[in-house]
Amino acid sequence: MNTEKQLSYMYVAIHSLLQHYNGPVGFTHKNVGQRYLDELQKCGVECVEYSKHLSGRAQKRESWIGKAYAHNEHPFDVNLCYDLDCEFLKPITEEMFDIVQEHELSLIGYDTPPGHERKKRIHLSRAIGQEVGPLLAVNSGFTGSLKGSPKIDEWHNYMQLINKSGSVLRLNPEEWGLAAMRAFNRVHLADRSWCAAVLPEDLSENDIACHYMAGSAWKHKRWLAAAKVVVAQNFMHADDWGVFPDIEQRYENAVM
Repeated sequence: MNTEKQLSYMYVAIHSLLQHYNGPVGFTHKNVGQRYLDELQKCGVECVEYSKHLSGRAQKRESWIGKAYAHNEHPFDVNLCYDLDCEFLKPITEEMFDIVQEHELSLIGYDTPPGHERKKRIHLSRAIGQEVGPLLAVNSGFTGSLKGSPKIDEWHNYMQLINKSGSVLRLNPEEWGLAAMRAFNRVHLADRSWCAAVLPEDLSENDIACHYMAGSAWKHKRWLAAAKVVVAQNFMHADDWGVFPDIEQRYENAVM
């Protein structure tokens, strides 16, 4: 884990998840300090350090890209995989696991194209050596998978091709690999409520998790309020270890 910001994300994500889910929880990581891993294990979280990674420029985003390779390294067979910058709002249900097990690979998709869609579609087609149809946006903050599924290998293969292509997409090979899978109808679209990538004020009463995209969590009062609870409870020594510096002031100054 490369930054203090990512560490703070982990605290809110794990704390909020444990409020809404009492089943087995896994945490895949790279280079997280042992004292944090010890605290996670005390909470019943099984920690696994992922081993596979991409070379080249993608290494700069290894903490994000590694999550894709960790799908076959999770300790459980059926997995709902969320980014650290998520806050859980409602219970995780058994039905969600059943749906992922049936389809083997699930993501959150939208009906709108990504920015500069035509240019990115051309780059993606050249990278993977196949003509890709019109692209639609995906939210890579959530991916559900069945461990060992050939669809995971297919996704990984696209990632490798994108990383080797030299195109601008190589900085996000995990996301564009999923975009390719969606374009070829090789992935299941989960309900958007599973991981809502919206402003906190736009959340619906059915949303299970909120994804604070692009490092925006520290700007939102909702996330900061959740962080304040973590500090007040000294969850996993959050207060003792100064995980959330100046949290009260940041909360008062937040405008979102």
